[in-house]
Amino acid sequence: MGMEEKWAGWGSALASAMFLWAMFRQYFYSILGDRLGVHAMKLVSLFYPYIEITFFEYTGQRLKRSEAYAAVESYLSASSCSKHARRLKADSDRSGSGSGSTLILAMDDHEEVIDSFSGAKLYWSSQIAPSKSHAISFYPSSPDRRFYRLSFHRRHRDLVAESYLRHVLDEGKAIGLKNRVRRLYTNNTSYDSYDFRKLGWSHVNFEHPATFETIAMDPEKKRDIVDDLIAFSRGKEFYSRVGKPWKRGYLLYGPPGTGKSTMIAAMANLLDYDVYDLELTAVKNNSSLRKLLLEISGKAIIVLEDIDCSLDLSGKRKKEKEKSEEEEKKIGSEENTESKVTLSGLLNFIDGLWSACGGERLVVFTTNFVEKLDPALIRRGRMDRHIELSYCDFEGFKVLARNYLGINEHTLFEKIQRLLEERNITPADVAENLMPKKVTEVAGSVEVCLTNLIQALMESKLNSAKGEEEMLEATVAKVVEEKESAAPST
Repeated sequence: MGMEEKWAGWGSALASAMFLWAMFRQYFYSILGDRLGVHAMKLVSLFYPYIEITFFEYTGQRLKRSEAYAAVESYLSASSCSKHARRLKADSDRSGSGSGSTLILAMDDHEEVIDSFSGAKLYWSSQIAPSKSHAISFYPSSPDRRFYRLSFHRRHRDLVAESYLRHVLDEGKAIGLKNRVRRLYTNNTSYDSYDFRKLGWSHVNFEHPATFETIAMDPEKKRDIVDDLIAFSRGKEFYSRVGKPWKRGYLLYGPPGTGKSTMIAAMANLLDYDVYDLELTAVKNNSSLRKLLLEISGKAIIVLEDIDCSLDLSGKRKKEKEKSEEEEKKIGSEENTESKVTLSGLLNFIDGLWSACGGERLVVFTTNFVEKLDPALIRRGRMDRHIELSYCDFEGFKVLARNYLGINEHTLFEKIQRLLEERNITPADVAENLMPKKVTEVAGSVEVCLTNLIQALMESKLNSAKGEEEMLEATVAKVVEEKESAAPST
């Protein structure tokens, strides 16, 4: 037999073996492999006396980050066992109490540390499980799964199950609350609704200095809002008893410059809540909106500013039959770029079934034109409090004078009070006139700034009168023109 015939025979045998192996893997390997794996683990357990517990960041098909994983992460970053870690990852963060930055150290991936509890040694490791999917797909593949693994001797099983795990979770949650820094979140424009593990929010530290003491508003109205907010933050048991999700809606409306955004900042500072600034035009569809909601933590203010301009949610809801063919073609051509969030999706986000996924949340809408909003969007139960932020009155001016000039009384206050009763001016305009504009004005800033405000009020009053006169002349001219056009020609 020649060499060529031998190679041909070996190749045929190899091909047959590969075919039989493929058939075996397809029909028998999964069953036998599982059984062999079980018996192999039993054999290993005879010589390997350690038990392992895994804490995945995301488990199963859950769309929300595991609270147990977050608690373990906080516990390990603060406990003494992390001081012995050789590989650490560092991140700078700004504390809420001061202006300085602190460096936060945590275990790096694939690092192991040792903890001790009641005489038992416990081994923690940070791991990453790579994605199992290697198939080519239209949708993005799932990311690698992060997890912490706890290993301990089996003789400590009862100690770990009954005491240690509860100790880790309680300590981790307490450390997380203690080190919590208030943040301002915004939703990512590149958020992929198919990849639920991809975070939909980016954040910066929230450092707005506004408080209710510095807001230019009637004191009684201000006190009423503060009492309502504090009652909400302490109302967990009440909301549970009456069968309502622990959330509350606020509608802030009024002309531009009346302090709607400042009010939101004051709410966050009063309650120590994070702020989630939701940009609806960056949300692809209702499904993405729900997933963003699931990523929002408790103690949060969800803000939709200028809701009348965010999407076409104003006016009465249209029936499907009223859509023209031209509109449908436009929607089809722009389906990959325009947001598909609907009014019904937004309403479900506010007070539907999905709104109960989480607690201690405020939902705040702001608008300059409340009459443009659909009544279903702002009814009681969705927007529980309607707060009008209007033009600056004398009480609001006194707050601004105290903030900017450090005074409570002045001889010019009486004149300013009279002008404020005659003319509408926003708190933003008042504040601008109370700020020194030149270095030379600082020494006599009180007199100069109050004089500037009086001048601005008088000019505003004059412009208003002139505008009303021009409007009246235009109306008269229009009436005359209509009469002339209606007169019979001769």
